[in-house]
Amino acid sequence: MKTKVLFVICLLGALVVSFTVAPQSESSDQLESFYKTCLEKKISTCRSKMTLNKSRSANLRKTSVLAAEQAVFYLSNKEKLVNEMIELEIGRKPYKVDYYLITRFHAEAKLPGSGSIAAK
Repeated sequence: MKTKVLFVICLLGALVVSFTVAPQSESSDQLESFYKTCLEKKISTCRSKMTLNKSRSANLRKTSVLAAEQAVFYLSNKEKLVNEMIELEIGRKPYKVDYYLITRFHAEAKLPGSGSIAAK
């Protein structure tokens, strides 16, 4: 009788553990997909700003150059950035993802406005 009770308890324990572990990996996959989507939107925005390179305004041309540099950075570091955001638990709020990406770009490019988040 004791062995049956012990077996049932072990079985229930294994079920509880399997149900609590499974959603975490699924959550990581969902976060990865979310971060990749955010990066694609960021790259798309940079590409649209790159069309400003023929503007008469010097400031808009500078914006175009900066956007081109950002697009290259995001494209070449896509997997690394996604993994870092998962590791740092940035979350699903787009403004946090955007802040992290911009801060990370400025820290890597050694531009003014580098934040402390990239140093973590």
